Amino acid sequence: MKNKVYARVSSLDEGEERLRSLIAITEQELTSYEDTYVTNISQSAAILRQIERLRKRCVLSNAVDLRKLAFDNFLELNGSVSNTPLDLCSSFVSDATDFIRHALERYTSSISGDVQNSLNLGYLLQNWTFGPGSSAGVEGTHFFEKLVSDNLTVTKGALPYAKLLRKLNPHIYRFDANRTLDFTLVRGSKLSSVPKNEDTERTICIEPLYNMALQLAAGKYIEGALRAVGIDIRDQQGKNKNLAGIGSITDGLATIDLKSASDLISLSLIKTLWPPEWYALFTAIRSPECNVAGDWHTLNMVSTMGNGFTFPMMTLTLLALLYAVSPSKKRFFVDYTTCGVYGDDIICPVDSFLSVKNALVNCRLIVNEDKSYSAGPFRESCGGDFWFGVNITPFYLSTLSSDPDIYNSINKILDWCGRNNLFLPRTLEFLLSMLDGKPCLVPEWMNPDQGVRTNLVSGRYSYWAPELRRKVICLDAVDDNLALLLVIGGYVTSSSGSKVCYMPRSNKTRYVLEHSRLPRGFCDGTDYSSNSSRENSAAVSQLLSWLL
Repeated sequence: MKNKVYARVSSLDEGEERLRSLIAITEQELTSYEDTYVTNISQSAAILRQIERLRKRCVLSNAVDLRKLAFDNFLELNGSVSNTPLDLCSSFVSDATDFIRHALERYTSSISGDVQNSLNLGYLLQNWTFGPGSSAGVEGTHFFEKLVSDNLTVTKGALPYAKLLRKLNPHIYRFDANRTLDFTLVRGSKLSSVPKNEDTERTICIEPLYNMALQLAAGKYIEGALRAVGIDIRDQQGKNKNLAGIGSITDGLATIDLKSASDLISLSLIKTLWPPEWYALFTAIRSPECNVAGDWHTLNMVSTMGNGFTFPMMTLTLLALLYAVSPSKKRFFVDYTTCGVYGDDIICPVDSFLSVKNALVNCRLIVNEDKSYSAGPFRESCGGDFWFGVNITPFYLSTLSSDPDIYNSINKILDWCGRNNLFLPRTLEFLLSMLDGKPCLVPEWMNPDQGVRTNLVSGRYSYWAPELRRKVICLDAVDDNLALLLVIGGYVTSSSGSKVCYMPRSNKTRYVLEHSRLPRGFCDGTDYSSNSSRENSAAVSQLLSWLL
């Protein structure tokens, strides 16, 4: 049996040196392109946008303690939320409140037949799940690790809901009957941060295990209410991008971005706009306190990034705001041909821009003036940038610590080149030179970190794949019915007797070189189901052929 070949992982210093060199080369090549070869204004806009955003998501060391800055900013925002009263007129409050209640009642009626009831708690608790990330006080991130954990962390306010949640599931109730365990009361969440760019880190709160399960259940319920009034979070991002593209052509739609929106939604705002039963639920299952670098702080914001209901709650709240400021209101109607909300990304008619902006300010939210557009040929929303309708969204670089990272960057750049009919041979040549051995050419339908996606792939090819590691534990308390449900749900890979096998998430993905061949009947690696312009760009294929 052949030994596995693993992707080499560079040191942090080496990976950063690679990234800084790539940025310098790419920036120089883009600048020379702008000065010499640009043939139309959209290409020029794409290049200027790319230069502007080249470092946006780069993970680079910094002499400044970015985590401390992020924590200090979080505490400052938390303090400002409690000290600033709302400034909302009664008619606005009435319209927004009616819209939110209508959305919730409409969804509740569709699932249970309850009329004029905004919350069916039994249904909500049956739709719980664990989040994919870390939980305060719990080791491991896999669903199964959390399910069988003996440390069932929860805050005091959420405890009654957590107990009811486990009792409502007969399989988990029987599972609990075979163990002696109890919930572990904790004060709240723990503040952490993740890299955002070379100058900033984004704060995120790690919630207690069962607070998160309850928050996700509430979030799923609100997502249903959003669908009941025409917003489906699962595909709304694409709709917002489409509206941004239209707005860049017609100049009739404005795009609005908010600063730290999730951290600035106050308890008083939710108490004012949401039904009392929902406000009571939110305050019970949220974390009332947060551990910031070892010190506990009372949270004045209703929720944070990391809370399971933050995103859908914010979406419905801002959608109700759009409805409330609409100059020609029809009863509970929002015109989605001119309006869109996805989290804190808002799109509205230009005629309503100032009204929406004022309403946001009166709700004590902060409009990001640098990323909000109501005039001119440029619009951006949900990660899509448009100039006169042309998609000029830049590619983003983050790390070059391994071959899969390099392939990911190569494919991003090739997509950008194909979309804008531009070429960056020096940049691509530099990336290819860093690969350990001969480049892997893979079909266009494969993941971007597995190799260079191209229709030039041969019949037999090699690619990088994440190594899957199974973990086997002995757990007599898992009965056959629960084990079967876990297997069907994909939470465990197999169960036999007292042994349960599952694949835990690793902190760092380890890649192994695999081999495959094109399916029978395929002459090349073209992905005919894709809408990407790269596979249709003969010039990019020719460039790639020359580089390889």
